[in-house]
Amino acid sequence: GKYNFFLTKEIHEQIETTKKLAYGLESDLLDDMVDNLADADVAYLVGCGSSFNACNVGSYYLNNIADVLSIPVIGGRFFEEFKNLKPKGNMVILNVSQSGETKDIINTINFAKPKGFHILGMINVPGSTVERMSEAYANTGAGIERSVPATKTYTNQVLLFLILAARVGLKKGTISSQEFENLKEEIHQISTLVEKTINNTIDKAQELAKELSEKNAMTLLGYGITHGVA
Repeated sequence: GKYNFFLTKEIHEQIETTKKLAYGLESDLLDDMVDNLADADVAYLVGCGSSFNACNVGSYYLNNIADVLSIPVIGGRFFEEFKNLKPKGNMVILNVSQSGETKDIINTINFAKPKGFHILGMINVPGSTVERMSEAYANTGAGIERSVPATKTYTNQVLLFLILAARVGLKKGTISSQEFENLKEEIHQISTLVEKTINNTIDKAQELAKELSEKNAMTLLGYGITHGVA
């Protein structure tokens, strides 16, 4: 198209992909995911790379909006950390995978499913292995992402976590109908805010990139909602 790089193109595509995903607030396709999370005593959010970063943000949303005890775990570490854990009550593993074929995620499912964990999936590729292995799943709907660094897939994972938290919170009564409507209104504004952010920062980002390219190392600080972003 009009862009020099797929990475630039996909940064701009976030405007449209977030707009489409916002309608998931009303979609009955998320009902099974919402029901499973609402009934969970604990939810392990498992992802690798940028999907794990999204899990860090997602745990903040689910803990604080939906009152679902949520623990982010790196895919390759789940077995080592929880190999002796026996499910008590309703334990859910929400596996987040852009491709739906991430080996460490599939290994986690193969380990956890026979133990009695409920398996959920958040994927971007319809018909993928993680989708087929999940009791319930949600599609981030970001479309094909050709560049290596995650852009629209990460943003839509974070947004989908917010949508799920809002709907679970409404179902459990941890947020009121009015608070849900307020969240809903804000979520529908996100695509406009993404567009404004890109337009307002693109020149500054190019200037900053030149300066940062001369550095050998960086420390990125964040906590709470900004931890996953950092």
